[in-house]
Amino acid sequence: MFARLVVLLAITSCKSNDTSPPATTQEDCERVVARIEEFDRTKSTSQTDAKDSPLLLDVVGESLKRRAKMLLEHCVADRWPQTMITCVMNAKDFAQSEKCSPLLDEVLTQAQIQALNKDYEAIETWVVETARKRVDAQLVAIKHLRDRMCACTVDGCRSAVGRELSGLKRPTDLVVKKVFDELETALTACRK
Repeated sequence: MFARLVVLLAITSCKSNDTSPPATTQEDCERVVARIEEFDRTKSTSQTDAKDSPLLLDVVGESLKRRAKMLLEHCVADRWPQTMITCVMNAKDFAQSEKCSPLLDEVLTQAQIQALNKDYEAIETWVVETARKRVDAQLVAIKHLRDRMCACTVDGCRSAVGRELSGLKRPTDLVVKKVFDELETALTACRK
């Protein structure tokens, strides 16, 4: 009995001297990434460009999902420290959460930091390219209508294109709206 007590005390004293932080779990990573995504979503959707552009809001939403997946993979693989996770979980807003980044930089290797930055850059590039493609597709459709209207030489043709034009939903995206307004001006000039 006395021997068991000595072994138990020895094990307990070994544990109390262990100052390493607890291992990062999948659940820890899921919680911290969800919190980061919440801050990112609030910041992204409050920016002027995003608020005025449903196209951009869709792309931002998709990019946040991609970023969350990427961050979860890095958190698990890189074993983000509990100090950083706790810092983010206690943050009240995006600005406070950004102050937690140095806690991550302290423990990641240079290769891990480079991989994380490379993945961030890839997502940002995807956002720009995707938004551009979606806006360009709308602009092409609008310009095509303008060209068809201006090419019309008979009233029936102009009426048909005019009906297509009036059937278009008025865009709310600022960039597309500007081109739409220019289209209407060009159409007025073509009709004269």
